[in-house]
Amino acid sequence: MDKRGMTLETIIQILLAIIGIMILFYALQRLLPLGCLEAPQEQAKGQILEFEKFLKGLNPGQTSTFTLLSPKGWWLISFNESDNTSPAIYFKYNVTCICNTYSCKGTIACIKLGKPIYEEMKNLKIEIGIKDVNVTNKDNFYELNQTKPNA
Repeated sequence: MDKRGMTLETIIQILLAIIGIMILFYALQRLLPLGCLEAPQEQAKGQILEFEKFLKGLNPGQTSTFTLLSPKGWWLISFNESDNTSPAIYFKYNVTCICNTYSCKGTIACIKLGKPIYEEMKNLKIEIGIKDVNVTNKDNFYELNQTKPNA
């Protein structure tokens, strides 16, 4: 009789272990699209493509919020078509990049845009972390403002 009890107890432990492993796999699947386990270069590419999709979805005059998530510590930087400091392959274009350095000399992921993005009428330079930015689709440019955290 004790042997049956042990066998039932062992079966229950095995079932609980299997359920735990399934929960772990499910959690990992949910985290992968967020870029938590991707290399920073892949995070940058994914983030800049999401930003491009967000911008294309803004109607003229519309303001909406976008969350900059990853890669943390990298930079969202814009260059306008008359800017001579843009990455060489994007010279003479309105371009926004995610760069691993403030000077945008390192690893980058960029998108060409039909019009520039400004913050306070200057080219954009924002360090990426978990932060929200408000973007307005103006006639000739996008205006970006960082939201202030609640105190």
